[in-house]
Amino acid sequence: MRRVVPFVVLIAVVAVFNGWLDQRFYVRVLTLSVVWALAGVAWNLMAKAGQISLGHSAFVGIGAYGFTILLRGGGTSPWTGMAIGMGVAAAVALVIGLPTFRLRGFYFTLATISFPLIMELLVSHYGDPELTVPFHPESEWKFMEFSNSHTYVWVGLGMLVVALAISELIDVTSFGFALRAIRDNEVLARAVGIRTVAWKSAAFMISAALSAAMAVLWVKAVLRVTVAEEVFGITVVIVMLSVAFVGGVGQTWGPVVGAAFLIPLAMFLDDSIGESVPGAQELVYAAALVLVALLIPRGILPAIEEGCRRLAAWPRPSLEHQGPGLLGRLAAPPPRPSPLLRMPRRPLRPKLPQPSGTPVLEVDGVAKSFGANRVLSDVAFRVDPGRRVGIIGPNGAGKTTLFNIVTAHLRADSGRILFKGMQMDRMRAPRRYELGMSRTFQVPQGFHLMSPLDNVVVAAIGASMPDPMAASMDMLERVGLAGKALGELSALTTAEIKSLELARAMVSEPDLLLLDEPLAGLNEAERARFFETVDELVAPHAAIVVIEHSVRSLIQYVESVVALDECRVIAQGPPEEVVSDPRVIEAYLGSRWMEHARDQ
Repeated sequence: MRRVVPFVVLIAVVAVFNGWLDQRFYVRVLTLSVVWALAGVAWNLMAKAGQISLGHSAFVGIGAYGFTILLRGGGTSPWTGMAIGMGVAAAVALVIGLPTFRLRGFYFTLATISFPLIMELLVSHYGDPELTVPFHPESEWKFMEFSNSHTYVWVGLGMLVVALAISELIDVTSFGFALRAIRDNEVLARAVGIRTVAWKSAAFMISAALSAAMAVLWVKAVLRVTVAEEVFGITVVIVMLSVAFVGGVGQTWGPVVGAAFLIPLAMFLDDSIGESVPGAQELVYAAALVLVALLIPRGILPAIEEGCRRLAAWPRPSLEHQGPGLLGRLAAPPPRPSPLLRMPRRPLRPKLPQPSGTPVLEVDGVAKSFGANRVLSDVAFRVDPGRRVGIIGPNGAGKTTLFNIVTAHLRADSGRILFKGMQMDRMRAPRRYELGMSRTFQVPQGFHLMSPLDNVVVAAIGASMPDPMAASMDMLERVGLAGKALGELSALTTAEIKSLELARAMVSEPDLLLLDEPLAGLNEAERARFFETVDELVAPHAAIVVIEHSVRSLIQYVESVVALDECRVIAQGPPEEVVSDPRVIEAYLGSRWMEHARDQ
């Protein structure tokens, strides 16, 4: 019910203004507010994944030119042209997204600037830089040629509601969880089975299609002429970005709030001082971005929500028996989206069978260098089903690098990684996770803008669990974090963060669990309890490989040890034999200590 209320409020507010306003200028302001809210919602889909695109005017131009050319050439209805333009824009987004999504952060943003520039140059030099939209008064709805300008507001409102519904639906499905995971921590998202390029490409295609649809309404209702410089121009992206950032970037309703605030302000300012101050609208957008960045960097909508939470938290002794008030209900977290999450995002993929006599993990001659720095050289060992293997070595021995190669976060220069007899060298991290390989990290990782429960839900989605929410909650109960499932990660202790990492790694029921320094920061009691919890969670056939500097705790748990030093395996075997090996002692304590020990 809570998700429906904003839609009701939006429709009611627009209906009131559309029925009340008579002057053409005011109707134009309302129309542009709806148009740019739609554009902001479209752009904001990419921001949900933490991707800042400066190239969305390319899709606006595709939509505008597409329907105009079809309308001029064969009298095709703008509705049909809109559908075709959306398809073309989505296809172009896929083509340009696949290579550019390999870039991250600032580099992706820079790369997107080139898209509209290229499109504008192509149209200007090889096409027509300006196309007049034909006038077809004979059929208002077929040709979107409404005699009453208020009708454009209703059409725009309908398109905006559809776009918002799509955005809301994304939020409460595995799609939205995947996008938020990518936004918070893309490396971790890949480690728990999220195919980051695929999800970002899907969001890019939907965003591009909605941008193309918005262009048709913009040209028909406002511009009446398709001009390459305008529809492909940087101003389009500036307005999209402005309404999203001012309202709340990444928030479904943020662009609506931003457009309701910015567009009327810019239009009224331009109407009053536009002749004496050219570019008054752009001045408003620039000033708004600066002020929001300085005063409320998360945007208006998150600031309002935070204010509601603070007001709701004020003590009201006389009203305690009445339950939470309006502010408390507004500040409450949204309902858990468990019904939709019960639908797996793709068919379950069976894990690899375990051939008899084949090790779960076999590392064969792995080598890795970073420039002239040799990190691993001819590393080889095997891990059989149900075995606990420890990896020890001084800092810089290459232990974590080895884990990163095993889980496809790095690629080896030479050698092979075999999982249940299958060579994994060309498989990416999400696929290895799906097949039954899971890990924790040396520096604890998390999706810090998500609750502990949602952190585990993302991993359950990556594993295509039939009911990710139930599986995640069950895992949190088993590690003792059920009471903090909906809290914040910043409120967790070190031991609880380690337990959360373990829950996230184990929700997929892996056949190989890789633990990278899991005892760091824990006291003796917490260390013992951690390994007890691991044994309670893993299946009897599952193998565990542990990197740990606390050798005393490690040798009490594992059945064999692999010792690394100076990028090579210097010893492997039963724990007692390895830790008493002179080469291992020298690697930890140094040659001078060994010489002193011999003298004594």
